[in-house]
Amino acid sequence: MTWTLRVENQFLPANYRRGTDPNAHGDLVGETQAFLDAGVDAVFSDQADIAVTARDAWLARRAAA
Repeated sequence: MTWTLRVENQFLPANYRRGTDPNAHGDLVGETQAFLDAGVDAVFSDQADIAVTARDAWLARRAAA
């Protein structure tokens, strides 16, 4: 189970943050893909467009492997 994924640095683990502004956008694609790599099969996100982009890229990467 995951919590709601959000793009702002303050809601991301340190390794997915960009810069020091807590309200700046971090690497939500990377975090989403890390959850998918870990076996999570669904996520909730306040930025559904970014989560879908991350999922699509993740699926394409798996299909190419």
